[in-house]
Amino acid sequence: MKKKFSFLAIAIFIFFINSLMTFSERVINNLEQLEERNGKTYVRGEKEAFTGTLNVYRDGNWLFSEVPFKNGLRDGVQKDYYKSGKLRWSGFFKNGKREGSAKSFYENGNVEFEENHVNGLQNGIIKEYYENGKIKSERSMKMGKKNGVSKNYHENGQLASIVTFKNDLQEGVQKDYFDNGKLEVEFVYKNGKREGLYKRYYRSGKLELEMPYKDGKENGKSKQYWENGNIMNEATYKNGMLEGSQKVYHENGVLKLEMTLKDERPIGDVLTYDEKGKLIGKERY
Repeated sequence: MKKKFSFLAIAIFIFFINSLMTFSERVINNLEQLEERNGKTYVRGEKEAFTGTLNVYRDGNWLFSEVPFKNGLRDGVQKDYYKSGKLRWSGFFKNGKREGSAKSFYENGNVEFEENHVNGLQNGIIKEYYENGKIKSERSMKMGKKNGVSKNYHENGQLASIVTFKNDLQEGVQKDYFDNGKLEVEFVYKNGKREGLYKRYYRSGKLELEMPYKDGKENGKSKQYWENGNIMNEATYKNGMLEGSQKVYHENGVLKLEMTLKDERPIGDVLTYDEKGKLIGKERY
């Protein structure tokens, strides 16, 4: 009797395991067979949430995506493909949320993007690459928020910019660079807003623009220069708007135009000069 009972128990166990395997290996090839109910995925007409794999096809026979489900939620490794059949993206899900590492690929097989998730949120170093395999950008994330240093690169490998974030807000000095390695822009952020003097340079390294900021808005006197070093214009800002004395210069350094603005509209005389400094126009507002 005990022997018969043992055989029966084993048979039931094997049947149970096979049933689970069959259920988990269920494949749906038509997205129209599924529906959403209360945040979970079901096969139409069924009471139990879907467990198995959804294969998404495009153009009839192109397998675009393999999506694993468990109890109606994405769970396991999802894979997306190019029309050529090469892997396009691979990432892990747990209880419907992104978890762990994920990578996307160019069709030549090189990595395009790699990231990590914890409980559905980006966490750790996120990297993006050019198709030639060189690094394009890298940024530090902490539970879905930018935190730490972010860097962008030109395709030739030169650093393009370096930025620091704190709790998803830009903080501190930002520097942008030309692909020849020379400084293009430098300025400061405070609590996510520009603060202090913004500077922009020509590729030659010569200063092009100085613009003062306060609480994220242009405030004070800005100066822009021709590449030969002569002043191009002088403008005055107040709370992000042009206000007060404004001057524009010819490339030879001679005054070209001068006026006064209020609420970004001219008041009084607007004077214009030729390249020799001779007055050639006068308008009153």
